[in-house]
Amino acid sequence: MVPYLRECDMNGALRAAMDDIATAMTPEGQAALTAGRVLDAILGLIVAPIVLFGFIGFMVWSWWRLGRDPHYADSASIHVPAPPPDLTPASAALVYDGESSRRTLTTALVDMASRGQLAFDEVEEGLIFKSKKIAIVMGAAPPDDADDEYEREKAQRMPTSEAERFALEELSELAGAESRIEPDDLPEFGKHTGDFDKKLEAYAVARGWFRDAPGAVVKRWRAISLVVAGLGAIAFVLGMNLPSGGFTTLGVAAVAAGIVGVIIAGWMPARTKSGALIRINLSAYRRTLEKTMAMARSMDQVVREAGMAWLDSPDRAVVWGVALGYRPDGGPPGERGDGQESTP
Repeated sequence: MVPYLRECDMNGALRAAMDDIATAMTPEGQAALTAGRVLDAILGLIVAPIVLFGFIGFMVWSWWRLGRDPHYADSASIHVPAPPPDLTPASAALVYDGESSRRTLTTALVDMASRGQLAFDEVEEGLIFKSKKIAIVMGAAPPDDADDEYEREKAQRMPTSEAERFALEELSELAGAESRIEPDDLPEFGKHTGDFDKKLEAYAVARGWFRDAPGAVVKRWRAISLVVAGLGAIAFVLGMNLPSGGFTTLGVAAVAAGIVGVIIAGWMPARTKSGALIRINLSAYRRTLEKTMAMARSMDQVVREAGMAWLDSPDRAVVWGVALGYRPDGGPPGERGDGQESTP
């Protein structure tokens, strides 16, 4: 009727309406209308629940089959003599958390500082409302004495991976001739964090600690979930325009299933047997580090009382404390006591 009404042709609009009504009143029209109602009910009452619970069940089943770590019993009495020889602090943070995070990169930076490859410089900005930020200086000040020099040289002989070397190269390039990265320039390094995570995860996969790169696993399953949610959004729009309650319900169910799938995708990365065992060992050492630091008055005392041959300097104790998410206030890793995320 709309085209006729736009031309102010009332008779034409009325004839178009009556023709449609006459067509719907025929037996064939009644049969088509009944079939459409049945189909609409099937979509809303049967297909929509199948899509919702079927996809969620598929995601849960996939996690049960592919996303679970091998189980090893853990106990507060477990102690370890040393980490695996090729486990870097950054890769330890990756294995401990099960995914790449800001803390893996922070651990790598603190590890570089312990090796004398860079140093952190606190900068105070602002005239009235002052704030403190961190600048990075490539290289480090000369050691104070022979002991410090020995500790730094020994730290440089510790294992490293392509990820840490990549980060050091990009930081050196960003620092330029001044060998310094100001706080305002640090976000430029952010565009390389994705490559750093990929290289670190590839290192962990090559060592057999993960079945597949955690980041790639999460992206793959989230892509599947987003496709389901996208198809649901199309069905919802189609149902609103027909209108069709069945398509609308189907769309809502598919979108909800996709959202749940995106959440479950974050749990899909799985450690291998050796990775799960390393996770238990790291957890055991974290408890040892917590108790030692709680009773010690200085980092030198932490090193002496830890009794670990590979933890022979205060700097290494700090590095491994960051890697394992240790916090003196006992809060969750990655946050400060004031609720803000920690920075290097």
